[in-house]
Formats: sequence, structure tokens, C-alpha cells
Amino acid sequence: MVFTQFYIRRRILLFCYVFIGFFIRLSETSCNHRAKLKLVKISKWFVNFYFITSLMFGLYIGWKLFFFKNFQYLKLVNLTGLVCDILAVILLSYVVLAKDFVQSQVAHKISMFVIIFSAVFPAAIMGGTLLSSFFGSTTNNDIKIYMVIFACVTIIPIRYLFGSPTFEPVGQISFKPEKRIKILGTILLLMGFLFQFIAAFGDLIQGA
Repeated sequence: MVFTQFYIRRRILLFCYVFIGFFIRLSETSCNHRAKLKLVKISKWFVNFYFITSLMFGLYIGWKLFFFKNFQYLKLVNLTGLVCDILAVILLSYVVLAKDFVQSQVAHKISMFVIIFSAVFPAAIMGGTLLSSFFGSTTNNDIKIYMVIFACVTIIPIRYLFGSPTFEPVGQISFKPEKRIKILGTILLLMGFLFQFIAAFGDLIQGA
């Protein structure tokens, strides 16, 4: 039993290390890419703020959920979908009507936040769960299931955002601010629908 817990903790630490390494590489690549283009001004303060916010939020969620005896991951999946939908509605209903400068800044910063949050949040949840495991006797497997669902749903969108003109111009390809907002809002809307579909389908299976 002790060996099993030690093995699980080692796997969690390795998972966190890989995700943090991925974020560092992503950040360095993005900074170099922006330096070559010189088209989008972005402060490192935003990158650090997004990273620290995502990390602390994930650690807090992982820590708190570990001690919830009746925690149901499907409810958290549904809540995640609702947040994505609300953000998408705001982008597609209000920001799309703003000036081009506002649209450009919002598209860039929100895309960057989605990329960083999606990369850091699952690893941070694992880290919070690891810290909590030193104060608890059992591990809540529902947290791991939620983390896997979150990673699977977001991996393709963040890969697309990072390499597409929606985030920032790629080479000579650049989208208009309004188009960037529409693409970003559509991606968040589809992510929200997928999260909610998974939650509804899982709840249907459990209730059968």
C-alpha cells in the first residue's frame, strides 16, 4: 500500500514537471515569435500574471476538492462548460461590436489566457491533489477523471490558437480583429458545448 502511494505520487510529480516544462517552452517560443514579428505588443507581466493565477487557482481547486467526500466530477465539468459559454457569449455579443483596437487586444489577451490556463490548470490540480494527499488517507479518483476530461477537450483548441492568426499574426497571414473575435468566441462556445455534452452523457450513464 505504501509503495503504491509512493508510485502514484512520483507519477503525479512527473506529470506536473512535463506540463510546466511545456508551458516554459510555449512561453519562450511565443516570445521569440513576437520578437520577430514586432506586430503585437504584449508585456511579460501579463504572461506571468496569467501563469501565476492559473497555477494558484488550480492548486486551490485540487486542494479543496480532495477533501470533498461527495465530489462529483460531472458537476464540475458542466460548470466549466457554462463558464466557456458565458465567455463566448460576451465575445460574440459585445466585444465583436467594439472598436478594432479593442477587439485586437481582447482577442490576443484572451487567447493567451486560454492557452496558458489550459496548459497549467490540469498540472496545478494534480499538484494540489498531491499536496492534499499528505493530509488525507484516500485519493479522490473523480479529480483525476475531471483533469483528464479537461485536458482532452482543450488540447486541440489551444494547439490551434497557439499556431493560428487568431492569437497573433503568423508570417504574412493576419486576420481582421472582428474575425479573430468570432473565431475565438466560436472555439470557446464549442468547448463549452462539449464539456456540457460530456457532463450530460456521463450523468445519463450513471443514472441508467
